[in-house]
Amino acid sequence: MTQGIRTMAGPFIVRLNQADAITLCGLTFTLASLYAMLEHQFDLSVGLLLTASALDFVDGPVARALQISRNFGRYLDGFVDQLLYLVAPALFLYLHGFTSTPELILIGLFVSSGVVRLSVFNEIGNIPDDIGNSAYLGMPVFWSAFMLMGLQMASWWIPVASLFGVIFVLIASYTVAMVYRRRFYKFQRWQAVSLTLLGAAVLFFVRASI
Repeated sequence: MTQGIRTMAGPFIVRLNQADAITLCGLTFTLASLYAMLEHQFDLSVGLLLTASALDFVDGPVARALQISRNFGRYLDGFVDQLLYLVAPALFLYLHGFTSTPELILIGLFVSSGVVRLSVFNEIGNIPDDIGNSAYLGMPVFWSAFMLMGLQMASWWIPVASLFGVIFVLIASYTVAMVYRRRFYKFQRWQAVSLTLLGAAVLFFVRASI
């Protein structure tokens, strides 16, 4: 047997726990969001993406509360985050016509920057701020979900194509901020969950009445 490989009881290569189940539920909502995007149901897709984000904000606290934190869960969460916060926004922009050569290059840089940001986070986690509270090193990738929420709501009144100039500057700034060496404020979990669920509710229900 290869040295360093730990054997596990059971027929599968890993035994999932409660936190992993939450992460995989988030993955399910993310995949549903991608399907809705491909069907051009953008209100639904962003609402599903925000729901997935809410689940992403609680899987870590659940793991710590139940004392079931482990490297596997961190890796699983990181892989899902790439799909949720990087691939989904890139597809959203592409399907809205963000397809010129400079725009596609920017999308590629955005995804690459986010992958680097997630890799650094998986290695070092959060960092302390000046008064000892937790902070992020580099702008966190989950802000892309809030950006999509704002963009989709704005599209109810303004065509997305007319916002491409603003979007380009916003995405370029975000791309740099994710890998820029500075501390960013860390929201409380309940604040992030409340904002994502409120946004999802607006996209699911309020839009239908406009």
